[in-house]
Amino acid sequence: MDEYTEVYFLDDDDVRNAPRRPSTDHRSPGRPGRVFVGSAPPVRPRPAVVARPAARVVEAQPQTYAPARSGVFSNVTTGQLVELASMVIAAIMPLPAAPVVQGEPKTDMTNQLAYTSALALHAKRDEQLRTVGALVGKLVG
Repeated sequence: MDEYTEVYFLDDDDVRNAPRRPSTDHRSPGRPGRVFVGSAPPVRPRPAVVARPAARVVEAQPQTYAPARSGVFSNVTTGQLVELASMVIAAIMPLPAAPVVQGEPKTDMTNQLAYTSALALHAKRDEQLRTVGALVGKLVG
């Protein structure tokens, strides 16, 4: 034999590991049980090379960063600022003017009912303003 001749003995009876499949076992040069005598095992045909289209080149856009905020409102988001603004507006809305006592029971009762209605309307507007501010604040972020 030649000095470059290699002999491969493949054993089918090796039960220590999982059974070898010739199509998936990359370590064995051929089918199990075959003996190759010669300069090298037979060469398997290589699969055909499939050309892929060239990758599309995308230019990197420079990233812009917002300037760092500092101060009292540094950790407050825009949505939280909208909610705070709606609360401040609702807090500074003036209450309706209280009725002046006239001394006549019928007039005083009518004025009291009008004042109670005005207070209810004020409370309703206040709550509407706060709710709209909270919703817009959640949408903005």
